[in-house]
Amino acid sequence: MRIDLAYCVELNKTIDIYQACLAFSQQEKFTKFHFLCSDPACRNSIPNGVRVTAVNHQYLPEDENIEKSPHYRKLDEHIETCEWVFINTILDEPVSEEIKQSHQYKLSRKIKRLITRFIVPEDEVTNNLWSMS
Repeated sequence: MRIDLAYCVELNKTIDIYQACLAFSQQEKFTKFHFLCSDPACRNSIPNGVRVTAVNHQYLPEDENIEKSPHYRKLDEHIETCEWVFINTILDEPVSEEIKQSHQYKLSRKIKRLITRFIVPEDEVTNNLWSMS
């Protein structure tokens, strides 16, 4: 199951895997973080919280030979209404074999799995035009 955000117990906030890596590297004494589901209802559905693990968040790139990029992975089952169950259901909805074989479908599937963060660009052109007048 794909998970893009998790609640970090030590930091007391929801972060993506790259923020987890950065926070880990900024510690004075390196201690591995513990993560729970980012969806509050799911996270609180069992007594100790629905656990998520961060794979390779605790390694510094220059110190270790990392073969897999950092990512989150589920440890416990998530509830049916969890945001990550919903997202994965949409990403994995059934498609006909004919569509699955199309190049466009395969490419869009890869893109959906690769994009984890959207950054809205500033409208520099508009700002520059106003400053020129």
